Amino acid sequence: MDESDLYTFTGSTITSYLEESENYTDFAYICSKVILSLRSESTISQLLSTRGNYTVFAPTNETLHHYLDSIFLTKDYDITQLSDSVAQDIARNAIIDNGTKNAYLTTDFMVGAWH
Repeated sequence: MDESDLYTFTGSTITSYLEESENYTDFAYICSKVILSLRSESTISQLLSTRGNYTVFAPTNETLHHYLDSIFLTKDYDITQLSDSVAQDIARNAIIDNGTKNAYLTTDFMVGAWH
């Protein structure tokens, strides 16, 4: 085998970035909890740590806690007690699978109302 054609990725995946960033550990936890489908045991974290073209709108820990506190009407809701259905809603609404199309860039979004 010609080893000159082999490539080893050395950068960060979105999964490693989320896990290593102190601001996104709760979203990383949610992604590690949510399975892809009833036919699979793979998680969203595992999917995002492999090859793919995704846009991820990852909520910060502060944002997640504010959201969870508001829907469960409690302060400092324990994220480890999160139901599978709520975790799934959060993860699936934060990720776009771009397939073969270009990923979204921050410059693709405008601030304010669009006319």
